[in-house]
Amino acid sequence: MSVYGLMKAMKELVEEALESVSVEPGYIPPKVHLGYLPFETVPENIPAGATPLTNTEAEDEPFVIIRAMTGEDEANENDVAKIAVLIGTKDPAEQGYLDVLHIMENIRRAIARKHFIGPDHYEPTGKLKWIIPEDQPWPIWTGYIETNWIIPGIEKEDLLHEHY
Repeated sequence: MSVYGLMKAMKELVEEALESVSVEPGYIPPKVHLGYLPFETVPENIPAGATPLTNTEAEDEPFVIIRAMTGEDEANENDVAKIAVLIGTKDPAEQGYLDVLHIMENIRRAIARKHFIGPDHYEPTGKLKWIIPEDQPWPIWTGYIETNWIIPGIEKEDLLHEHY
């Protein structure tokens, strides 16, 4: 019952939702990643907080990134996590916009059909927000979905055993 477990469950759900989805060029199905795109090679001695520009995957094939954004823990309550689903494709024409929308629709429908996901029963709150920014880093097209999830709360051990 953790955000990490939720992200793994979301990756499985998104991969299943996109297994028959492919986009141009080359009709490649999107690859799903947790957190960030993997780096081809990471240079040594990068400054803290710097993001090296060594990844070429975003330039070559469609991708989906599942990333934890924020969370709230309430005493004696279930926890809530906001997870972003980032989508990217490459196309020098307008088809890239439609590809992002197509991928987004498949993911949104997959989430909307579920009461919960994963073995720990992570529950979507029912509120999804999707965004395709007007400004795009041509020829890369991007969009994202903000999802909110209920994570089963952690049972307090000290309530079971009194300590003085």
